[in-house]
Amino acid sequence: MICRKFSLILSSLLLVSLISSNLCAQSKNQAQSLDIDPDLAQLLHTPFAQADAQKLIDLPSDPEPEALIRNSHYWVSNEHNHQVWYPYLKEIKGALVGVGPDQNYLLAGWMKADVIVLMDFDTAVAQLHEIYHCFFKISATPETFLKRWSPQYMEDSKDKIEKCADLISRLDDAQKKQNWAKERIKIFNFSRALVYGRLIKTKKKYQELKIDTFLDDQAQYDHIRSLWQSKRAISVRGDLTANLTMKAIASTLKDLNVDLNLLYFSNAEQYFDYLPQFRRNILNFKFGEKGYVVRTLGWGFHKYIDEKEQYHYNIQSGSNFQSWMTLGLAKNAGKMLHAKKMSAIVGFSEIVDLPPESKKKPKIADE
Repeated sequence: MICRKFSLILSSLLLVSLISSNLCAQSKNQAQSLDIDPDLAQLLHTPFAQADAQKLIDLPSDPEPEALIRNSHYWVSNEHNHQVWYPYLKEIKGALVGVGPDQNYLLAGWMKADVIVLMDFDTAVAQLHEIYHCFFKISATPETFLKRWSPQYMEDSKDKIEKCADLISRLDDAQKKQNWAKERIKIFNFSRALVYGRLIKTKKKYQELKIDTFLDDQAQYDHIRSLWQSKRAISVRGDLTANLTMKAIASTLKDLNVDLNLLYFSNAEQYFDYLPQFRRNILNFKFGEKGYVVRTLGWGFHKYIDEKEQYHYNIQSGSNFQSWMTLGLAKNAGKMLHAKKMSAIVGFSEIVDLPPESKKKPKIADE
């Protein structure tokens, strides 16, 4: 009987030991760290002169909105079929102006962008891009970049964000740097799991499609890294329909002598009409010969690529879109898309026709 009790005690102790050992292993796993990698030894882009770089840094923000759409922060894209644009965008270069989070890096890598301006209605999303900037700066490979979003390196990544307050924040006051890091760490806590899951799924999807992305192609990854390092990338809070940010972006790209070759709306157009200020903002841009506007719309009338995703994908040349802004009376993107030409892919279309002739012209806001 005593032996049996002793055996049970010993078994219990062994079980406790195993559990304790496993917890320690998990704790150790959670405490993993990654070194800060050095900057690219050879930039793929010529850095802008300080005065020109400052023009991007000084892009003004439009006034804060009274409320966010659905009162939500969109930390990750819910679009999954950007591959339909890939044949059009491959290596077109020029500038990318895009709204939203992670998908912009996918597009920038494909087009080999010369400048990227990441603009969003939501201040927090613009600040999320500063975390991307941080991780691109200190990560030499796509593998390391992905690890920084993973749960195993979560605490280490927070520490690295604090260090990025010195590396990328452009602030010269210690308290401001501390506040910058505190706010970005807060955003990282909210967004990390979603971003990590999104990036992993995106990597897997495009590997299955045999399309290289910045998440597995070192050349594309280095290209985006170089954009940040050469001060050719910036994030800013702005409103497509307002009076400051879009006008300043258009003016700055002209000053830098960089054509706009990709204007990416995501599905933002379904939330506003083509009012005079928006038309003026679009007409201010200098699109390149290979310049495109790409958009998604969640309106079933135009048909979806994927019924679960529920987005229609559309592409349009920049010059064609400007013609619609100058001459077209369509009140919004949904109306304009009645002129679309459907592709062989259901749910993907292109606008190539000019707007119908009319004696009446749309109102365009003054400068």
